[in-house]
Amino acid sequence: MKVSVIVPVYNVQNYLHYALESLLAQTYTDYEVILVNDGSTDDSGRLCEEYASRYDHVYYYAKANGGQSDARNYGVAKAQAEWVTFLDPDDYLEPYSLSLMIELQRRYKADLVSTKVELTTVYEDYNGYTLMEADFRLSTSSQAEALEAMLYNHEATVSACGKLYRKSLIESHPFPVGKIYEDFSVAAAHVLAAQTIVVSPLVTYHYYQRSGSTVNSNFSLKHYDFYDAVEANRALLPGFGNQAERVEAALNIKCVAGSFRLIDLIANAKQYGELDGIRRRLRVYQDTVRQSHHVSLQFKLKYQLFLWTPRLYLLVRKRNKT
Repeated sequence: MKVSVIVPVYNVQNYLHYALESLLAQTYTDYEVILVNDGSTDDSGRLCEEYASRYDHVYYYAKANGGQSDARNYGVAKAQAEWVTFLDPDDYLEPYSLSLMIELQRRYKADLVSTKVELTTVYEDYNGYTLMEADFRLSTSSQAEALEAMLYNHEATVSACGKLYRKSLIESHPFPVGKIYEDFSVAAAHVLAAQTIVVSPLVTYHYYQRSGSTVNSNFSLKHYDFYDAVEANRALLPGFGNQAERVEAALNIKCVAGSFRLIDLIANAKQYGELDGIRRRLRVYQDTVRQSHHVSLQFKLKYQLFLWTPRLYLLVRKRNKT
């Protein structure tokens, strides 16, 4: 079964080879690589051309800059396979990644396979794991269970990475162009469009956290796209039927957790006037946070401290970082 691996590329000349070499090391061989140069101004395009000229299963496309979501959608349109997965150009895969996802799809006839994404600050930190039969003995997840796992960041994430999609899911629900957090925006849509979902606890994907990445860059008003993504998922809650309430609780926790990261960016930028708006947004989740068994006591205390006095919250945050 062929799979298309879509790699959106923008100004990553110092990192791209790590991603591409991890693809070339895959134990599964029936795949193509779609490199989409999204208007890079560095040497990324030349590197893409080199790989495409050297390997028959690597294809290179160049387009005007439209953002990561636009590049992903473009790659899906160019994909020749029925199955697609995404690799960001500064991340890398375990050698067994495609083998695991493809075999899980085959065994369970899944429309969506989700695996674990691991944060890393170093390259080539492979776990050296060899797949065993037990790794394929899983049960399918309901749509509600799958989205909960992604929202709570337990065995899955809302990222488009670390997942194998039936291509029609993305074609029917493309990533919103011009947004960051674009994969979160359509997480519920993709889950609801999938009839059968498998969630694996095995790490397949290494997310390299660097300061210049889209979500971890300096604060700008674009980071409020996060709340648009929350509401895009909230609008689809009725689709989960009698499980909607538990999914909504998970979504509320995701909103609070994501807000903490946004608060860090705001504090680093010293744009303290933005904090009042976030505080107002988060007040409505007090019951959810208090009753949740999915977050720690530290999380709950941090939340309450921020609601009580953002100034003291920032002082405690600063002290804990020193």
